[in-house]
Amino acid sequence: MERKATGMVPQVLEETRQWLADHPNDTNVRTAFLGLVERQASGMVPRVAEETRQWLADHPDDTSVRTAFLTLVERKAPDMVPHVVKETSQWLADHPNDTSVRTAFLRLVERVGTTGDLDSVIESIQHAFAGWADEEAPGRLFNLVIGKRRLEDAFEVLLRRSVDQHGAASIAESIGTDSRRLVLLANWLRDQDYSEQAKELYELIIGLPLARTSKVIRQQALYGYGRFHAGRGDFAPAARLFGRTLKIHKGHIAARIGLAEALQELGNSACQRGKLGARDKCFEKAKAELEHAVYWAHTAKRPVGFIHAKLGWLFLSWGENELGLEAFVSADRQPEGEHYANLWGQGVALKALGRREDAAAALSKALEIAPEDLTSPDKEEISRRLEQCRRPPMGNRYGLVEDPEVEEE
Repeated sequence: MERKATGMVPQVLEETRQWLADHPNDTNVRTAFLGLVERQASGMVPRVAEETRQWLADHPDDTSVRTAFLTLVERKAPDMVPHVVKETSQWLADHPNDTSVRTAFLRLVERVGTTGDLDSVIESIQHAFAGWADEEAPGRLFNLVIGKRRLEDAFEVLLRRSVDQHGAASIAESIGTDSRRLVLLANWLRDQDYSEQAKELYELIIGLPLARTSKVIRQQALYGYGRFHAGRGDFAPAARLFGRTLKIHKGHIAARIGLAEALQELGNSACQRGKLGARDKCFEKAKAELEHAVYWAHTAKRPVGFIHAKLGWLFLSWGENELGLEAFVSADRQPEGEHYANLWGQGVALKALGRREDAAAALSKALEIAPEDLTSPDKEEISRRLEQCRRPPMGNRYGLVEDPEVEEE
């Protein structure tokens, strides 16, 4: 019976299409008809979509059919998308409060965004937003961007314009009490270099009473604010914020690593000021945090190779070259590790230990297998160290090595 019913679909759809021509005002049947065409009759889509487009021109206030039409076009009629986006943006400017059509329209806009037609996307969204109250538009735009879980170029451009025009406070006010979205906004502001706005928003979220937020949200805000300070080179407040994050969630691997890196930077700073005791204390704490990060990564079945590598660079900057070499060898045993980067670290450690031939072999192999798109200064740095290994040794070959910047995975 099911096969027989399925085989009847094209006939039933064609009969329904003819019936709708004689009963144009039955929107319930028309809406159901569009949904069935979208799911069961792709061959009918071009003709039905064009007929519905003409019908909507004569029935501009019908929202249920318009919503079903937008879904049909989004999923089955990609050639019509640019034109329908433009028409719908004009319709939304006159009907700013229709949430169902707006939701379907935004899905359609996303489809245009994937084609790279950035100007069309921006123009269409701006037109659609034109009918919304100024104080509501920024927050709704941000909700659109975050709701998609990624930032398409077009939406990012619009959001920057919105921040520049209305200010981050206006967007935060539009978002209201949704603290999760407030954190996402703060992180976005941080990454887009809206430093003062990001700082103000992080402090607002962290200061909220728990009745208005949760431990998870506070943890996210503390970690994000820690990254904010670390990115600005303010490692003391960054370390405090990562520490506060860990008091809420001790298994937060990224916060462990962030705290270790902040402590290492504080240790480097102490060393430059000749305070070797303070340096050692910072490095000891950094080592402990990275070892905790390895434990929690193992527990969560997360990659650990890059954490071993961070331990390696920490040991090298501390002058503990044997331990550094061991850490890089451990990193290289992990299946997910970056082999070339671990060889690089081994080469630096071996050179510091005076094993120049072994160091040259490791660095040469690292250079050989490094990704083709590996950019400066990394490639030049490996080559420079390789050249140093090939020269006759001069001076104190057991001195401290530089701590090269390691890009976090």
